[in-house]
Amino acid sequence: CQEFKYCVLTAYHVAGTTDTISYAEFRDPKIPEQKLELISGTTIYDAALLRFSDANFRPKKVAKIGRSSKLKAGSRTLAMGSNAFGNFWFSADGYLYAKVGPPTNLLKLFLASGELAHTQLMLMSTNLFHGYSGGPVLNKYCELVGIGIAFIIFDTEPVYVGSPIDQIKEELKIIK
Repeated sequence: CQEFKYCVLTAYHVAGTTDTISYAEFRDPKIPEQKLELISGTTIYDAALLRFSDANFRPKKVAKIGRSSKLKAGSRTLAMGSNAFGNFWFSADGYLYAKVGPPTNLLKLFLASGELAHTQLMLMSTNLFHGYSGGPVLNKYCELVGIGIAFIIFDTEPVYVGSPIDQIKEELKIIK
């Protein structure tokens, strides 16, 4: 982040409703739990940016940010998330249905159903289970290209929705 050393990016519907959120390093009880505070958020892309209350805190792992605009239809996408008990899951078998950009026919059908509010979202086959909201969506190089925000049942088949990192960066104007 620009004026903050490190930030956490997640879904606004997860973080935007509370004053503080706890952050703990996965499987490392020696690192004390950190408090996160909301810096900014957008309901347009369902994205929230949080800062560590301890300005000197450095997380063990930091995501490398990719470009969602480089993804094409059929690009592999990976997603991570956890359940309410803190168990981490991983989905590695998905792909992007269509390039992020102007609405495709599939996206137009979703928009007509009233389920989605924005035309530049990632529609994927990558499973986003309950608890994946705000988790990373990665490309085949494990670069962050978006965050998982929802799933929609369409013609009895689930389609998973991600918010693209290029649009999040443009909207929040703080991520490097």
